[in-house]
Amino acid sequence: MPKISSYPNNPDPDDEFEFVGTDPENQTQSSSGTTETVTLAEILSQVPTPITTEGDLIVGGAGGTPQRLAAGTTGYTLTSNGPGAVPSWQAGAGSASVWKDLVETYGADPTGTTSCSTALASACSAAVSAQPAAFGLTVPPGTFLLSASQDLPYNMILQGAGANGGTVSGQRTGSWFNVASGFTGTYVFGLKDVPAPSSYTGVNGCLMSGIGIYGGIQTGSAVNGLYIVGPTLTELRYISISQMTGWAVASGTDPSANEQFDFGQNWFRVQADSCGTVSGGGFQLSGCEDSTFVNCYSIGNNNGPGFYVTGCDNTKFVGCNSEWNSTYGWYFTGDWQWFTGGCIMSGCSTDANTIAGVMIDATWTTGGGAGTGPGIIQIGDCHFRRDGQGNGTITAGIYLGATTLPVIINGFSTMPSIGDSGGSTYVPAYGIYFAETSYAQPILISNGLCWGESACYRTTTSNSTLPTFTTGATANLLKAHGPNSAPTYGS
Repeated sequence: MPKISSYPNNPDPDDEFEFVGTDPENQTQSSSGTTETVTLAEILSQVPTPITTEGDLIVGGAGGTPQRLAAGTTGYTLTSNGPGAVPSWQAGAGSASVWKDLVETYGADPTGTTSCSTALASACSAAVSAQPAAFGLTVPPGTFLLSASQDLPYNMILQGAGANGGTVSGQRTGSWFNVASGFTGTYVFGLKDVPAPSSYTGVNGCLMSGIGIYGGIQTGSAVNGLYIVGPTLTELRYISISQMTGWAVASGTDPSANEQFDFGQNWFRVQADSCGTVSGGGFQLSGCEDSTFVNCYSIGNNNGPGFYVTGCDNTKFVGCNSEWNSTYGWYFTGDWQWFTGGCIMSGCSTDANTIAGVMIDATWTTGGGAGTGPGIIQIGDCHFRRDGQGNGTITAGIYLGATTLPVIINGFSTMPSIGDSGGSTYVPAYGIYFAETSYAQPILISNGLCWGESACYRTTTSNSTLPTFTTGATANLLKAHGPNSAPTYGS
């Protein structure tokens, strides 16, 4: 261990010190020249200032990993003193001056025995007080019981430890919020444009990551997992929502805002699992324009489709799956009069939905304002298999109802099967089903395999011919029928 005082006979007294001891090469060195000393006060002036507030985040440590201050311990803030030191976090708009923990800071019960609604409400109040600065709230692994709806402030960063499993898997690990049996409210978390400035100024929604919401305890009325309202630009990452009595996620408009729709949604790996046990289904997306949904998964949802989509122009679904849902995997519906531009499905798939993989009956009427026009539904590089497990009279991989939107379908395939339940009935009956004998808007279908049990195309008057299009085309379509084990191509 080198000494830090009384260095005699240093020939170059320039405030640099040469230690007496063993250097990294295990060689002993000595110094000579004038004596220089360093005082304890000078040393302590370079030591970071200690902090003792429980729950504050200490950045640094082994490998630069953030660590949290526990009760009864002392940590250190970071300084910029010396070469290689990491700068301290600066408080201010757009940056988190401090992270708090739902258990350590606000005393929430992580065992799911008592409600943590009061603790969560206290954290949300603190976040409101911190606006416009971001406010970070961590949720450690555990089960957190909620007894009432909670609106999350727009500046909150809600960070869980991850949420694995759900109803289909039969187990749940990570950070889960359970809905109490006597829950008060119509949703668990509200992501809204309030509390916010009195007029719309581009408010962002809460950033939520790594949590689960479980509704299997709650009975009675329909309760949605997340309720997104108004101009929120919500960021969702690794969210699992299981067995809600309502929708996993429902959206709504805010007529009081200058921009009333839920534009700018940005989701990655959000899962709806066995929701809609009273009413609803997977994801109800209304007015979520200019949005991107990546690797989202909707499975086994009741009383509704996996994805209910209306007024979502300039929006993309990329690599999403929708399986075993009541009615449809994707349902494009409603009047899109206020919307223009394409709504795109790319690289998505369906499996064993009750009626059809994709159903399109969305319409467009004039009156939406300057610059609006019929939105376009574009489907590319998608696969639809085994849809029609409800064994209804009309089942299809792709079902075109009385839509008045242009529809473009390119690079796709449909495939029948008896499904997991066994039996002898192959579904769907049709690879593509046309409910109308004619369509006013363009219907462009190309480069696909249309494979159903008994026919590929059907109209109300013919089992084998295409409907009449005002403007439409098909090209490079291969028809097939028969079971998946022995297809007959060309008819």
